[in-house]
Amino acid sequence: MRMQTNRAEISAGALQEMNPLVKVTVQRGCLGVTDMSFLDSYQVVLLVDHSLAQQQAWDSACTARGIAFYSAASGGTCAYLFANLHQHTYTPLEKASIDSEEPATLEQQVIQYPSLAEALQVDWSALHPRRSHKLICVLAASAQFEQTRKRQADAADLLAVKQVVEHNIAQAPGCKIQVPDAVIEEYLCGEPLPAVNAICGGVLANELLKAVSHKGEPVNNFFFFSLSDSAGIVQRVG
Repeated sequence: MRMQTNRAEISAGALQEMNPLVKVTVQRGCLGVTDMSFLDSYQVVLLVDHSLAQQQAWDSACTARGIAFYSAASGGTCAYLFANLHQHTYTPLEKASIDSEEPATLEQQVIQYPSLAEALQVDWSALHPRRSHKLICVLAASAQFEQTRKRQADAADLLAVKQVVEHNIAQAPGCKIQVPDAVIEEYLCGEPLPAVNAICGGVLANELLKAVSHKGEPVNNFFFFSLSDSAGIVQRVG
């Protein structure tokens, strides 16, 4: 085992082999940089498995430069991805029709994205008790925890995050959504599962292709997956 080699360095060789037409490079460093000017040469930025505070900082830096931003993370049987493509133009994918041999004329569509900070300041009263994924509540509460404690929540902070969730529900007029303790526990305390990561990673890879090709309707703006409901849900928040 190469103890001094990070995940990026370990993955670079395999990525280069699978993508021979592009150059794969690795750069050591810390995410907490203040000079983001190096981002100017990129079209898309993807941040994986980092705190919500870091995700918001990088989303803000990408927004200032008009760079598409994605982030993703998982915990236990739950995973999510977030997308901010700012103002994005795309051409819908053509659907085959048995009634006409002529290809349909597809008009370009334009969609607007909120920032991650705006999404995490979700109006809890507007969350649907059945259609809204409970993980958005956990993420919003975790972001509040990070802002107050200046660090990422972990298993030891389970009770504190539960209290933030309960407070937000109590303070939102007419809020009908309920967040089971099991959802919070699973995300904060569960070990990431390769199978769950593979599902979310596959969706994420497809979304990156949509972003750079401008073909096909992209996720706007969250994709949630959990084994408890065995389903992936796309939900706009913010």
